[in-house]
Amino acid sequence: MRSNPATILLGGAAAALLLAACGGSDQTIPPACGDQKDNDGDDLVDDADPGCSNAQDGDETDPPSPACDDGADNDGDELVDEDDPGCSGTGDGDETDPSVPACSDGEDNDEDGLADDEDPGCSSDEDGDETDPQVAACSDGEDNDDDGMTDGDDPGCTGPGDGDETNAPQPAQCSDLVDNDDDGLVDWLDPDCAGPGDDTEETQACANGVDDDSDGWADALDPGCSSSEDYDEADPPEPPACSNGVDDDGDGFTDVLEDWGCDFAGDDDEHGPMFQCDNGADDDGDGDTDLDDDDCAWALDEDEGPPPACSNGEDDDGDGRVDFPMDPGCLVWFDGDEEDPEEPPACANGDDDDGDGMGDWPADLGCDSAGDTGEGSAWFQCDNGVDDDGDGFTDFPADPDCPDAWGWGSMEAGLTACSNGLDDDGDGARDLADLGCENGGDWDETDPDDPPACADGVDNDSDGFIDYSAEGFGDPGCVAAGDDSERELFGWGNYCDNTIDDDGDGLVDFPEDPDCGSVWGSERSSNWAACGNLEDDDEDGLADFPADPGCLSEADRDEEDPVVLPACADGEDNDGDDLVDWPEDPGCPAASDTSERERLGPDCDNGVDDDADGFIDYPDDLQCSGAAGWETLPACMNEVDDDGDGAIDMADPGCSWEDDDDEHSGWLECDDGLDNDGDGDVDLDDEECMSLADPLETVTACNDGVDNDDDTLTDLDDMGCWFSSDDDEHDDWLECDDGVDNDEDGFTDWPDDADCSSQWGTESAD
Repeated sequence: MRSNPATILLGGAAAALLLAACGGSDQTIPPACGDQKDNDGDDLVDDADPGCSNAQDGDETDPPSPACDDGADNDGDELVDEDDPGCSGTGDGDETDPSVPACSDGEDNDEDGLADDEDPGCSSDEDGDETDPQVAACSDGEDNDDDGMTDGDDPGCTGPGDGDETNAPQPAQCSDLVDNDDDGLVDWLDPDCAGPGDDTEETQACANGVDDDSDGWADALDPGCSSSEDYDEADPPEPPACSNGVDDDGDGFTDVLEDWGCDFAGDDDEHGPMFQCDNGADDDGDGDTDLDDDDCAWALDEDEGPPPACSNGEDDDGDGRVDFPMDPGCLVWFDGDEEDPEEPPACANGDDDDGDGMGDWPADLGCDSAGDTGEGSAWFQCDNGVDDDGDGFTDFPADPDCPDAWGWGSMEAGLTACSNGLDDDGDGARDLADLGCENGGDWDETDPDDPPACADGVDNDSDGFIDYSAEGFGDPGCVAAGDDSERELFGWGNYCDNTIDDDGDGLVDFPEDPDCGSVWGSERSSNWAACGNLEDDDEDGLADFPADPGCLSEADRDEEDPVVLPACADGEDNDGDDLVDWPEDPGCPAASDTSERERLGPDCDNGVDDDADGFIDYPDDLQCSGAAGWETLPACMNEVDDDGDGAIDMADPGCSWEDDDDEHSGWLECDDGLDNDGDGDVDLDDEECMSLADPLETVTACNDGVDNDDDTLTDLDDMGCWFSSDDDEHDDWLECDDGVDNDEDGFTDWPDDADCSSQWGTESAD
């Protein structure tokens, strides 16, 4: 009960005296809860007011409502009073929700996709932490290192408590001492190994020359191959654009053998991004795309815009020469100015600037065009102005190792077995005429068990021509006697001999397609240049390249013959080999060739007195059995021990190939005829030389007979020694043989570090 304040302070008598002193009556003032007034303005009076506890209560002010009965959301959870789980009743003064343990709140608190009693982190409903207990990687049921193996099955696990499934480093296939591809060659001796870190000794399926999926096609021609790095030739369910027999981009060319947009048969886009007239885009913004654009002469045009001065078919500078490569003012075909320089460039000045017997373009193969400023060729070692083999002689004709300036005979360092003019396998046939040679780049003349298609006496492609002929009378699809297909499968032609319906008329090759006048012809459409459009544009009775003497290539836009016919079309036996012009003379790759000399073959048809006996070539030089012979035998095939080291010809490591004219080696110090370490002894007389093939005369860690790294292995028996010239027996690739305490346990390498099971192991303990 609450009392009147005055009564409480003064008592009844005192209150009466106070009232009397103030001149009042002797009646007392009623308390607020008994004065019949609404003292707190809540429209309730006296005992009807919740602020009054009784009639003597002197304060009508309402007491504050409990939090659970005040109509307010006191804990901000958007629930009020009795609807709030924090309220036990209307008299509850606290709306705050009771705390719910993480393992019974219905939430995935550790974001592992599991909540409450389904979460392995919950031991009970009262558990306040859903975080999963830490499980070692090698017992968590997961493939943590994505190698397809889990926990105890993973070689990276030493036990269930191991926290790392990562496999211990393994040596790469090219340094593991294993013949991984079963070709008889191991590690660095295997040509498929780029280096010790290369992790595959295998040749990719799409680069191994084998029809791996037995569909009749191999490598670039197989629809299953998208690149040379592809390890699987298996064909896709639907043929890709570049092997489906359809001209998908409408440029007149179909699939991989013809469409330049196709790099491989497995390419699914025939458009060629390098050529604006074949990339499927309107590059010049004129509303026309590719061949629909009048500025595109053919799909291989690189620019949809108007052709530049050096490829527009006009004599812009009035010098009588039109476009690249004929006009000396044109450096490239897209040159916008034909104007000739004040001084004629080397390839149009009338001089034999590099002294190779050929002057200017197109006679000198070092000249890419009449505007070329140098007659030397970066492609041919015998015509590049450099002493490539370091013998003191540079290029043809100065270097006796150079039978000519070009082709397979153009390397100052030698030729392949199938281009060296020698009968390497002793079967009576040499180079391209040998059944073991697939082409001029083949390094082995060994004959196959069965005669290849180009040497079996059968017209395999039914085109009226049979096998390979060095005189040019055989099947044009045969590049060599060892070629196993009479079809022309690569290069520009021949389109009437490539097994493809190039013009889409339903007829394939000669003689079925009437558009093919011969196997040398083309099925192609008329949007090609004059020298490739199947028409006799200059009405001389000859059409296109290579038959028309006015055609330098199939891309030549003008068939007009020169005033003076070239040597390969003049009716003369210019080189005296009893063979006249193209295609009879093998020195003539086309009727427009200005020399009947054999530029790619041996020295009995190159116009040079190679053996300095006063007689030149066949039939004048008796050393020449034919135009395909050699006038003189080099040191490495003359059956003489020229350097006196006890090894003769190809048995001498100084001989890299049979036409090598020096049995000394340029890089093996123990076979170079020099005292390299200055101790007075040369080659095998030097005790540091263990064999002629030893590259160094000096003592190194790998040829001194000492176990320099204390791993119980010495010199070439030590994995750290790649060559006897290696001066460190440690191998930086291998943790257990690199001379470093990698795990900092005080022990280094095998066999001292117990974590190393061998040189190939790792020092880092799991």
